[in-house]
Amino acid sequence: MAGGYFGWTAWGGCRLLLLRTPRCWRLGQRSPVDAPSLPGFGEYLGHEARGLRKALQAVFGGQALVQRCQRHKRENVEGYLPTAQQTAWRRKLQAAYGQPRYPEAKAALHRLQQELRLVNAFAVTSLDEGVEETLTLHRLGLFGALGTSLRTTNCLESLNAQLGAYIDKVDRWLTSDQKQRWVASALLTIEPCLRRIKGYRHLPLLRAALQRETTTRAGNQERVA
Repeated sequence: MAGGYFGWTAWGGCRLLLLRTPRCWRLGQRSPVDAPSLPGFGEYLGHEARGLRKALQAVFGGQALVQRCQRHKRENVEGYLPTAQQTAWRRKLQAAYGQPRYPEAKAALHRLQQELRLVNAFAVTSLDEGVEETLTLHRLGLFGALGTSLRTTNCLESLNAQLGAYIDKVDRWLTSDQKQRWVASALLTIEPCLRRIKGYRHLPLLRAALQRETTTRAGNQERVA
């Protein structure tokens, strides 16, 4: 995404958010949106990931799980490395994220973190930041079923690109309602061209996993209280 796109799949109050950092957006706000590529989703907050985390907590509480884009995480790490080493590290990170089960993927990433410490400290920090949220699908046990489409934000970027063809050149919005009408109209026009995500038949499993996770979180919060 150009900056930081996100989206969600929601059933009955349970949400899985796909996001890319470092730029952050606020959810749930119905005010005008500055960025035409993300109309209706909220107000731009800044470059700090903590801004998005605070906004997610304020809007959704414990009812949202975040799946960070693995491709952009990999690219962020590569950006700190010499060009000659980037291809090798890209393959290593792809292999680590490609592990089908959470324990193996987490262990592989931990080994890479240790190896990276001998190469570039900034790359280690980049990989450490939010790495657990890049493994949400693994932790839910659904990486094999839905990881092809939901491990990255490619599906969201494709939609935003098509949406931009309709609204990017509009530079004078009179009201926020006007923006929302344009976006709704554009999405209805685009909808027949959209394809199902790979593994869409497994979405009920995602719904069940999200419901279990949020129920567990709610129970833990009640015990703490």
